[in-house]
Amino acid sequence: MEKVRDVRPGKAQGSGKRKRSNMEGGHVKIWSQMVSLWKLPYWHKLKLRHNLDVMHIEKNICESLIATILNIIGKTKDTLKARLDLKDLGIKKELQLRGDGDSCEMPHARYTLSTEKKEGLL
Repeated sequence: MEKVRDVRPGKAQGSGKRKRSNMEGGHVKIWSQMVSLWKLPYWHKLKLRHNLDVMHIEKNICESLIATILNIIGKTKDTLKARLDLKDLGIKKELQLRGDGDSCEMPHARYTLSTEKKEGLL
């Protein structure tokens, strides 16, 4: 009883409404802090400051798709770990690794091009 003498049942103290002193002009202080983007010389001229850079997003998606279709090592998203995940999840059995004793084979996916088709592209 000695340890809980000052504890009162009900709402904890300070759990009421937020005081106006925690806010500046109606906005929480965290949103009034300086963001590094605001320091750019052209930031104040932008009409949509939250706008995404569509050109770079398209470029990144296109590069990712081409790397996956052409099966470019180091760039493709179809990796050994991804194939092991398929086995763990028990899905897409045609894409799972095939073990041959000490080695294993990674079957080609339907969306990758064969060597002849890659050469035909060039």
